[in-house]
Amino acid sequence: MVDQLLRARPTGAPVSPSCAPPGPRLLSRREAADYLNLSSDMFDRLTQQGELPRVQLVLGNRNVRKVLHDRADLDRLVELSRIV
Repeated sequence: MVDQLLRARPTGAPVSPSCAPPGPRLLSRREAADYLNLSSDMFDRLTQQGELPRVQLVLGNRNVRKVLHDRADLDRLVELSRIV
């Protein structure tokens, strides 16, 4: 569902700038859960179900094992989940 929301934005539709304070673009699991105000368990479930996008960096010819979350993806999720 969330994955569908992330792709649902019509082409050319404006994306609101993040109102989040400056900080790192890539967040750890705990930081991302805190950013969305979700428990770690709920965040893990959503991630395992493929509802939340993840980033895995490739450095040279090897993958970095730590899974990260892009703040821009989290911001987009919030914008697309807005109830008006």
